[in-house]
Amino acid sequence: MKLELAKTDLVNATAIVGRAVSSRPSLQVLAGIRLTTRNESLELAATDMELSLAAQVDASIAEQGEVVVPGRIFVDVVRNLPSDRVTLESSSDSSISLRSGNAHFTLRCLPTADFPAFVDDLPTDKLVDLPFSSLSDAIARVARAASRDETRPHLTGVLLQSSSSRLRLVATDSYRLAVIEVPVPSEGIDANIPARSLQELARIGGQLEESHLRLAVDEQRVIFLLGRVRMVSRLVEGRFPSYEQLLPDTWEHELSLDRDELLDVVRRVALLAQRHSPLRLRFRPGELEVSAETPEVGEASERLPISYSADEFEIGFNPDFLRDGLETALSQTIRLKLLTPLRPALIESESQDANQKMLYLVMPIRLNT
Repeated sequence: MKLELAKTDLVNATAIVGRAVSSRPSLQVLAGIRLTTRNESLELAATDMELSLAAQVDASIAEQGEVVVPGRIFVDVVRNLPSDRVTLESSSDSSISLRSGNAHFTLRCLPTADFPAFVDDLPTDKLVDLPFSSLSDAIARVARAASRDETRPHLTGVLLQSSSSRLRLVATDSYRLAVIEVPVPSEGIDANIPARSLQELARIGGQLEESHLRLAVDEQRVIFLLGRVRMVSRLVEGRFPSYEQLLPDTWEHELSLDRDELLDVVRRVALLAQRHSPLRLRFRPGELEVSAETPEVGEASERLPISYSADEFEIGFNPDFLRDGLETALSQTIRLKLLTPLRPALIESESQDANQKMLYLVMPIRLNT
């Protein structure tokens, strides 16, 4: 292998694929990045067996070849090279040299034959085109509701379901549920995708400034094409819960609230909701009082005027979960729907053009009066 390319292109590509380099590899080769020449380009690929990333960059190829370099050190070396051009050369698969300006590095390589090949297997006949901006925004709003508890793997993903004109994304950790619908013409998508994979996709797309992506789903994985970047992710094992039955048909109280005003109050008062203390919302005719108390620290409360005329009502929430629901709402005005102090509450919002709708269901915390 012998080639020359722009340092900027190589830095950007290593920054992308380096995210899939395993930090605790079960196989040594999973700590590596595979470099493969393809006509007049260089492809970089990495995998931790759950998430795989590959990126292509233009290069002047003198000799074709393929090697696997140690991922972390390769990323660091490339980032710190002094010149705007880089030469890579390897006469065997045991080592590779990097030259840039007056700097010269030689890195020992990993066994190429051991690198997993599934990242290259792409079912192109199943590809669906999607606008990236709509999907990226929806991912950012729902992914934080996915569970981080690996003992419940079926809750660590985001469910993607499509109809002829809409795409729905759903995530839950059993304490809150986030659902968003976006107007995306697509069919045949029904997959529980790891939240981490979708968050990486959103991050990469923002870095590349791509407007469209293509995806394909089979029984075990999802594949995304974003410009010259490919991502392959295993699907989450286990059946996603039947979330529709969690949404009540009727509500006892429905209020229209200013999202930013309530969010500011929640952020301030939540500073005193420490050590698992709940955030209290007390509704009285004409006002809402938000309060919190941590006995060893102190207490806080703040009132804001609202349109409410029913009996006094108090409910408690995890402050982080309530804040997430407000931060991810689509509109300045939200609908807050309540049943009883021990039943879930719903934050409902829609985009200004009414094309996107979002539901955020959050479980309450039992209050000690």
